[in-house]
Amino acid sequence: MRQRGHSLATELLYAGMVSATRHVATALGVATGDLVVRITRRRFVDGEPIALQTSYLRPEMAALMDDPGVASGSLYEAMERCFGRRPTEGREEYTAVVVAGDDANLLGLPNGSACLAVRRFARSRDGYLVEYAESLLRGDRYTLYVDLGNTAGEARQAKVSGDSSKGLRR
Repeated sequence: MRQRGHSLATELLYAGMVSATRHVATALGVATGDLVVRITRRRFVDGEPIALQTSYLRPEMAALMDDPGVASGSLYEAMERCFGRRPTEGREEYTAVVVAGDDANLLGLPNGSACLAVRRFARSRDGYLVEYAESLLRGDRYTLYVDLGNTAGEARQAKVSGDSSKGLRR
């Protein structure tokens, strides 16, 4: 995005310990009710909110709550700096949703606006699950690209990329 001339910003909305819901506990491999780290950030492009991202981390990563890099930039760079590991592989699930209430307000959207809800399961090179994340991406600012192919008769996984600059080009 910066290479395209856009300014990026991050606002830290929450960083603290929370009790893991059943869903979060299952994703992180902890017990329901165990304390986990929750970091919620709002992402901006050219001063406009484009995404809400909530990352859940195992309690041993609690030091990230106080890392200034988390509030202003890359959670993954902060992970590598603090713990010597960062995600190198993972899976994302995308679902079309409509937003309302606080989520719509934080994204600068009217109630009922389209968004993409994303669930991410990110692992480090050694297979350690370093993050479970839930994000809301503005439907009017993201385009999801999926390349499908077949090489020499063998099935190939889909290659997916997103573009958060949709509608922001001048």
